[in-house]
Amino acid sequence: MPKMPDVRGMAKEAVKKAQAKESKMKAEIKAEIKKELKTKETKVKEVEVKVKKQAKEQASAIEDMVLQAFTDALCENLPALKSCPPAPKASDEPKIWVLEFGMTVEPDLGELDFAMGAGPVELEAFCAPTIKFDVGVTVAIEYSGTKGVSITFPKPNIMEAAFELNLIDCVLSGKIIFL
Repeated sequence: MPKMPDVRGMAKEAVKKAQAKESKMKAEIKAEIKKELKTKETKVKEVEVKVKKQAKEQASAIEDMVLQAFTDALCENLPALKSCPPAPKASDEPKIWVLEFGMTVEPDLGELDFAMGAGPVELEAFCAPTIKFDVGVTVAIEYSGTKGVSITFPKPNIMEAAFELNLIDCVLSGKIIFL
């Protein structure tokens, strides 16, 4: 009788080959999945970086708008300001507003008009003098996230004052007779 082929052995061999092929396919699929995951993780990280950057830019833009609104409020509510200071930027640390307060006063001095003497000496004086006072103070408001708000005087002289006296249009007229 002819020898029967070993079906069991052949089946075992086929199962082993199928299992090896299956393991190889699983490993290839696993590697492909890992590769895809890595690519997707990279893309997710790129998106996270973009989102964080956009959020930071938007936060900076909002802070710039708040700083501008605060500066505008200062300018509108402090009438003695000589000029409105520029608003600091969100990136500035600390944020500083240099405020120059000042006013000009021109009091009315009236006119001087009087006669002096009679006879051989007659003089008359006429004058309409003007005087102008300029007074100013410079103050810096500084805001820091770590130190809070502080007020300083950035110039060596806390207060500056100047005056101008105009006597250009004064006239003295008359006669003096010597004997």
